[in-house]
Amino acid sequence: MIQEFFSMLHHPDQLIAWGGYVGLTIIVFCETGLLAGFFLPGDSLLVTAGLVAAQGKLDIFLLNGLLMAASMIGDSVA
Repeated sequence: MIQEFFSMLHHPDQLIAWGGYVGLTIIVFCETGLLAGFFLPGDSLLVTAGLVAAQGKLDIFLLNGLLMAASMIGDSVA
């Protein structure tokens, strides 16, 4: 499972399909709050998540709420 995750880091659209809301929330939290988040594809992942949401596969309002909360909580932890 971990090897599968690392192989998808080069393909953000596959990572979003694999992880969904929970995966995106965890990645944004780790990137903003933990020192181990430096290797995660933050900006490209957010752009790709927006494009996936524009196609109707994700709810944009739920996605925005979750990711904003994850980034604020992650910043508070750091």
